Amino acid sequence: MEIFTDGACSGNPGPGGWGAVLRYGSREKEIYGGEATPTTNNRMELMAAIRALESLTRPVVVQLWTDSTYVRDGITRWPGVGAGVCGRRADRLAVARRR
Repeated sequence: MEIFTDGACSGNPGPGGWGAVLRYGSREKEIYGGEATPTTNNRMELMAAIRALESLTRPVVVQLWTDSTYVRDGITRWPGVGAGVCGRRADRLAVARRR
């Protein structure tokens, strides 16, 4: 499974949208969405990846393609993000995510 994602907004913040193409062999599916209320480019980039992964109906190996450093780093470089930790301080103590 290959997933290609992108997100953008007009102004930052501003109205935005996201899209993804899911490809499995010769089959393709496009998904997309957006927000009229002010949002950020990073949020739209994340929504593209999140919605694409949420749309999967069974376990499968995925190659996710993104032009967003923020999304890439969120997946590959920031351990513990999914566990409510958003980073580490200089002294290596975890910093809790603000909601």
